[in-house]
Amino acid sequence: MYRKQSEEVLQLLQSDARLGLTDEQVLSQREKFGLNELEEKKREPWIVKFLKQFADVLIIILLVAAVISLIVDPSEWVDSLVIFIVVMLNAVLGVV
Repeated sequence: MYRKQSEEVLQLLQSDARLGLTDEQVLSQREKFGLNELEEKKREPWIVKFLKQFADVLIIILLVAAVISLIVDPSEWVDSLVIFIVVMLNAVLGVV
């Protein structure tokens, strides 16, 4: 219908360019097609989005590596901390 001339569209819709639709036509169109509204999507809570960031295989591998590194050599805790910070930063940025 978007390729048709305006006169053709008006004829198809049985409408007038100056007057528009009659009340009966409006009610008929509403019954047929519903209200002219978009459906609102349910928004996913931010906490769910945040937790989904940790479902990636590479993120899980990084977290496991950080834990193993901390267990094997607790004196090198800085490496594990950096990995945890980077993973958390990635998750926060993934939500935003």
